[in-house]
Amino acid sequence: MAFKDVILYALLGTSATQLNVAAAPSPDRPSGNILHERTPQDVANSVAELERRAASSSSDGNSGPSGHHSSTLTKMADAGQWSNWLDEQTCTPLGKTQPTSLDQIVAIINDAGSKKQRVRAVGSGHSTSDITRTDGAILVDPHQMKAFVDTNAATLNQAGSSMNLIRVQSGILIKDLNQQLDSRGLAMMHLPAYDGQTISGAVSTGSHGSGAKWGPLASSLRSIVMVVGNGTVFQIEPASGAITDPAKFTGTLPEAPGVPVTLLQNDDWFNAAQVSMGCLGVIYSYHIEVTAAFHVSENRTSVRWEDIRSQFAPETFNPLPAPLANWDHFELVVSPYASEDGKHPCIWVERARVGDTPQRGARQDLMGKVLEQLGIMFTQFLDDILNIFPQLAPQAINSALEQLTTDDAPYINSSYDVFKVLDSDLELRAHAIELHFPAENLVPTIDKLMATFQSIADEKGLYVAGPVGLRFVAPSSALLAPQTGRLTATAEMSNIVGISQGKELLQEVKTAMSSADRSIRVHWGLDLDTVTSQDARDWYGANLDKWLTVYREANANGMFNNNFTDRMGITV
Repeated sequence: MAFKDVILYALLGTSATQLNVAAAPSPDRPSGNILHERTPQDVANSVAELERRAASSSSDGNSGPSGHHSSTLTKMADAGQWSNWLDEQTCTPLGKTQPTSLDQIVAIINDAGSKKQRVRAVGSGHSTSDITRTDGAILVDPHQMKAFVDTNAATLNQAGSSMNLIRVQSGILIKDLNQQLDSRGLAMMHLPAYDGQTISGAVSTGSHGSGAKWGPLASSLRSIVMVVGNGTVFQIEPASGAITDPAKFTGTLPEAPGVPVTLLQNDDWFNAAQVSMGCLGVIYSYHIEVTAAFHVSENRTSVRWEDIRSQFAPETFNPLPAPLANWDHFELVVSPYASEDGKHPCIWVERARVGDTPQRGARQDLMGKVLEQLGIMFTQFLDDILNIFPQLAPQAINSALEQLTTDDAPYINSSYDVFKVLDSDLELRAHAIELHFPAENLVPTIDKLMATFQSIADEKGLYVAGPVGLRFVAPSSALLAPQTGRLTATAEMSNIVGISQGKELLQEVKTAMSSADRSIRVHWGLDLDTVTSQDARDWYGANLDKWLTVYREANANGMFNNNFTDRMGITV
C-alpha cells in the first residue's frame, strides 16, 4: 500500500477512491463539507505534497515532530531553559539540581533560603499547565531519587504493621515502580493510564485510574516525607489512620541518620500534601500501601452512547449503576461526534481483577496503532492534513472506535500492563484537558459536552482530533483533589499539537462547561492554564481554606512561589 493510501486508510477507514462516499454529509449535517467539495485526486495531490515536504524535512536532518531529536518527555535544555514535553511551558531557572538523597534536598533548600531564592520541584514535564514554571529559581529534578528505601518497620504501629507497605523515593517513574513491585510479587492497587511520570508528579496533581472502589493515586499514600520552605523535614501522616508509633519514632530515617525528621500526624497537613501541585515543599519519599500482584481481564465492545446512556441515568447511582458495580475498573471511550446514523460511537470497556489467571491474548489497540503511526512517525503532516481537511477528524475517530474491540477472548495480563493505555516511550504531542464532575451527572454532562463540540464545529469549523475517555474515581480525602468528597466521573479530551486552534478549542470547551455548571472541576495537571482563583474557591470552598492554611505555613518565606501561585492569587 502506498504511503498516501496508508494515511488516508488510517484516517478514513477507506481507500482514496472511496473518498466521496465516505465524506458525504449526513442528512442532518450542513453540506459544506470540504471533502465533499474536493475530488479524490485533490486529496491525493495534497497528501503527495505533504509527503514531499516531509521527505525534504527528513533530508535536512530533522527527526521526529517539529525537528526535535529528544527521546524523552522531559527536556532539560542545554541553553539554560526548562520546558515541558510540549515545549510550551518554559522557564529560565537560576540553576538545576538532581539530588540523590534527603540531606542534599535539605542543603538545597537551606542554601536557597539564605540567598532568598525560590525553589521548585519538577517532574517529567507531562503537565499541560504552568504548575512547574518558575523563572529565576532553583529547579529540583527528582529523577535520580528512584530507589526503594527502608520502610522503617521498627517504628510502625499495629495498623502500619498490618499493611503491605513500601517506601519509595519521589523521583521513581511509575513504569519502573511497577516493574520493581512485580519482581517482588506486588502491585499498585490502582494506576493511571500513563506510566512515564514520576510518582510525585502524578500524585501531586491528582492523577487517577478508573474504578468506583478506588480513589486517585494519592489514596494509596500512607506517609509523605517533605522538606518545607524553612528546611524542616516532616514525615506527614494522617492523625486518623497513622502508620507510625510516635514513641518508637527515632527522629531520623534509616538511610539518612544525620538528618532530623519531625513526625507530623495531622489530617489537614496530610490531606493538603497529598495533592499539593508542588506548592508546599520538595517531596523526598512516600510510604505506599500496595497489594499482591494480580492480573486484569479486559473486554471491549463497540456500542453507541445513545443506546447505553440510560444505564447511567442519575437515578441509577443508588448506590451504583450495574456496570460500575459489576466491573472493577469500568470505563467508556466515546466519540465527540455522531456517526452517519446520528449516534455517537462508543467503546464499552469491562475490566475485572482475576488473580493469577494466566496471561492470554493481546489488546486489539487499533487506536494506539493509528496514533503511533500518524502521531509519532508522521506528525509533521498529520496536523497539516487535519488543518486542510478538519472534518476528517470525526471520521477518523468513529472509524477507529468501531474497530477498537476485543477478539473472541478477553485480554488478560498483569494489572499494570492492562491499566497502561498510553505507551511512555511514545512522543505523541497533544494538548489535553480533563473535566471532573459528580458521577451521577454523567449523562447530562456528556450530552452537553457533545453538543458543545458540535456547536463549535458548526460555528467555527474546529474539531477535536480524538475521542473522550470517561473514567470513574472513588472520593478522595485530599483537600484539593478534583475527586474530593464525591464519586467522580472524568472526561479527558486531547488535540494533537499543530492543529490550528486545537488548544483554544479545548479551552473554550472548559469555559463553556464549567461556567454553566460549577460542579465541574478540572484536573490540575491538565487544565491548559484555564483554572482561576474563583474556580478554586467555588469548587473547593472550606477545603481551600484548610489547604491555604497549611500552604502559608509550609511556604511562609515564599520559596515555592511561581507562575501557578501567581495565577491562582496565592503567592506569598
